[in-house]
Amino acid sequence: MSARRTAEKRESGPSVVVIGAGSIGVGWAVAFARARFLVTVFDVDHLRLEAARRELRAKVDELARFDLLGEDATAAAKRVATTQDLAAAVRTSAYVQECAPEDLALKQELFSRLDREAPPETVLASSASTMPASTFAADLPGRGRCLVAHPANPPYLLPAVELVPAPFTRPQAVAYASDLLERAGMSVVHVQAELEGFVLNRLQGALLREAYCLVRDGVATVDDVDRVVRDGVGRRWSVIGPFETADLNTRGGIEAHAARLGPAYERMGAERGQHDPWTADLVRRVTAERRRLLPLERWDQRVAWRDRMLMALERARRPLSPEAGIVRHEEAAEIAAADDALAMRPLVTAAHEAGMSVTWVELAGRHRRLRTERSTRVYYILRGSATFVLGDAPGLEAREGDAVVVPRATSYEFEGEVTYLVLNAPAFVEGDDIYER
Repeated sequence: MSARRTAEKRESGPSVVVIGAGSIGVGWAVAFARARFLVTVFDVDHLRLEAARRELRAKVDELARFDLLGEDATAAAKRVATTQDLAAAVRTSAYVQECAPEDLALKQELFSRLDREAPPETVLASSASTMPASTFAADLPGRGRCLVAHPANPPYLLPAVELVPAPFTRPQAVAYASDLLERAGMSVVHVQAELEGFVLNRLQGALLREAYCLVRDGVATVDDVDRVVRDGVGRRWSVIGPFETADLNTRGGIEAHAARLGPAYERMGAERGQHDPWTADLVRRVTAERRRLLPLERWDQRVAWRDRMLMALERARRPLSPEAGIVRHEEAAEIAAADDALAMRPLVTAAHEAGMSVTWVELAGRHRRLRTERSTRVYYILRGSATFVLGDAPGLEAREGDAVVVPRATSYEFEGEVTYLVLNAPAFVEGDDIYER
């Protein structure tokens, strides 16, 4: 281990290894590096490793631009090393996350080698989407440390991860993996039985099966189905899951929902050859779990909370259309000017072709100490006010309609109750006139 990696280890989290430098492997590396773990990515293909380094840097740069990293992107990227030497990679690792393609023979071969090379206390987890650990690790001498940790994709943005032990997996291995993944910011779901597809892909598969049938039968186009999910149930599911959705959709909760709509859902399933009615015992069980989570006397408050969350998401979507996540600053000006609270005239003094990231934020309190490293940052105040302190200068009171320009290499902080757009503008150079009132 290099002197730099040794020093970093003293200051960072556990040492983890990611096997496979594809999209899932890179996604895991970003998630672990953001949690300040030391990460080594292994792949047999040196060209794939080179591409993975570029992809990882691009992803941490984007996270930093959207204030989702909590540190400079360079610091996070430096925690990730790459190698073609598997034995050296796993020699001191506490946890291995395998991300090879969904090929049984390949996973069997990989886990056999990992079981030989990794220290006996190292936990070996697979990102398998459908294969339980029993299919590829049952015959290994060290099978007790093997399990599945299946992520949603990309894991650095979707924190759900399914932890699926085999009957032979030691409880200590499950506990260690659960603790490590929670420290990495993941939302760990403990799956209680091995079955193909686990929970995520069974739910996703049920929706996809029906989606294909609706297109096949001429009921809806591909785009129509996507819009129903994207602009309908998907928005709701970004805040609450399917059981809570049903619970909050009907006064009286999920028991009333099942009584009213259960027969219709039973007919829909039977139409597709799947006759799985919601029996009275099953509905009572689900109802009991929901009532432990949410007593009916708090139902109205939770419905109001759901609506507020959807309102916040809708407001955040409006200034940033799906096409406007990265915009040129002339377009950013148009987005900002679309808000009636703004009264600023763009004074662009140079033609800049580089992109800008735009983030809509609400703050009620103090923002931690920040520093711009390689780009000027611009805050457009949409509502409220905040006091900005740039370096050692006196505080600057910014109100609705103001633009606060923070030059690069400047430390700053601010406090207030304020809604603002923040733009990271790598193309701006010091001395440019950006906006004036």
